[in-house]
Amino acid sequence: MERQDRQPHRGTAVVLGASMAGLLTARALADHYQRVIVVDRDPLAPTVSSEPRRGVPQGRHAHGVLASGMQVIEALLPGATADLTAAGAIPMSITFAICSTRSGPGSVTTRTT
Repeated sequence: MERQDRQPHRGTAVVLGASMAGLLTARALADHYQRVIVVDRDPLAPTVSSEPRRGVPQGRHAHGVLASGMQVIEALLPGATADLTAAGAIPMSITFAICSTRSGPGSVTTRTT
């Protein structure tokens, strides 16, 4: 994905929801709007938190990003892969079978075969 450096020329864009999709949309719109506002009912933590937000019931589930999705994220947010890895994300190949169990809050055991 090639980014074009353009001066923002429109007024304000509003994005409803601070999910990954909402935040990435806001980032993409920032190249085209002078101001981008993200509206979400839950307050966002100022730092990384292992607690899911109230409005995100799937927040306790395991999540993954396919390679093409990570390429898009990296194009929008250079250094995101390194930041996620530094924060504890585990890069893995989906070409292997994965077995994960959760034995307690925040405890995950992963085995690839």
